[in-house]
Amino acid sequence: MQGGSIVSGFMDNFAQFLENKVLPPLMKLAEQRHFAAIRQGIQRIIPLIIVGSIPLIIAYPPVQSWSAAVEPYRDILLVPFSMTFGLMSLFVAFGVASALASTYDLDSTAAGITSMLGFLLAAAPMTKNALSADYLGGTGLFTAIIVAICTAELMRWFKKSGFTIKMPAGVPPAIMASFESITTVGVIVLVIWLIRTVGNLNIPEVIMSAFKPLVVVADTLPAILLAQVLHQALWAVGIHGTSVVVWGVMAPFLTQNLAANAQAALAGQPIPFFWTEPMQMSYAHMGGSGATLPLIFFYLRSRSAHLKQVGRVALIPGIFNINEPITFGTPIILNPIMLIPWFLSQPIIMTIVYVAAKLNLVTKAYVLPPWTTPVPIYQYIMTGGDFRSVILAVIVFCVSAALYYPFFRIWEKHLLEQESGAAS
Repeated sequence: MQGGSIVSGFMDNFAQFLENKVLPPLMKLAEQRHFAAIRQGIQRIIPLIIVGSIPLIIAYPPVQSWSAAVEPYRDILLVPFSMTFGLMSLFVAFGVASALASTYDLDSTAAGITSMLGFLLAAAPMTKNALSADYLGGTGLFTAIIVAICTAELMRWFKKSGFTIKMPAGVPPAIMASFESITTVGVIVLVIWLIRTVGNLNIPEVIMSAFKPLVVVADTLPAILLAQVLHQALWAVGIHGTSVVVWGVMAPFLTQNLAANAQAALAGQPIPFFWTEPMQMSYAHMGGSGATLPLIFFYLRSRSAHLKQVGRVALIPGIFNINEPITFGTPIILNPIMLIPWFLSQPIIMTIVYVAAKLNLVTKAYVLPPWTTPVPIYQYIMTGGDFRSVILAVIVFCVSAALYYPFFRIWEKHLLEQESGAAS
């Protein structure tokens, strides 16, 4: 009993440490209006990326005979891909500016349209009645975010300072809002036009060069493991860590990496980046955060009535990568026994997958399936039909099962003692 009290006390102290020291700055960062706007702007294009991924798979099927059959139609099939992945930064420019403007009670539509105009001027100024699409996809993502933030902030400053065109009372609100944004549009157009066209400065290239060190660091194993462990630590006390750690900070990097991988796959070039959203969601989150899918099958054969019932409830959600029935039903949250494999699974799994990808034993992800796609279909789709990803998924499943099994038996024994005591 004394040992249990010590462990319980440690978990209470750990939970208090996370709640009092770790969580407040992270939540403050996640709720900071600019990070929130970036997160919302990128989240809004996820349906476009998922839909745009489908024709990429169809145009380059994994079977050679199928690939030869669709080759005459490949250009037509890839039109939806080009209009989604190829224009993703344009959509992000609208989404981020719109989301940020909303937090200031500004006209979100006017902000979004102005941001799109500014981004096009910066990334693809029209020459000879033609637009260059070189920076409209993932390569222009950071430019789109910066232009969007500058647009919303400039619009806010003009309205706060009173430097807007005032319309008389009785003018319809939509027309009034349009005239109020004229000064912002004029300044955005003038400044970006002077820099990009008159000054002949390639704005996206400059911004990409500035962010390149961060992109490189974000794709390293230490950065990946740090994000994963922090995510698990937040979940350990019942806090959803993905929105804070990944979508709050890492979303631009993960999205840019996925777009770069898709373009490389389309061009038949080596896929450059390991860490993307599908790679983040697939192996380490097999069945949900903490790779808890094996626990369902352990529970279904458990002698504990409680765990058996949790397994029955968790089976269908777990197949679709929803593991709240497991994390709260076991419970894993604040459970000193089950939290050990919960934490160990992430660095071990991600290291295995990282090494496999770096050694070209499995294709890096370049397609984004819906996150509820079951294992191993998710892995097969995200790699464009690489069957080795299925083998790796089986290996990861076995590794996760081996990590969880001894702790499952310890927890099962504890519950059996409780259940037998209650029965007597």
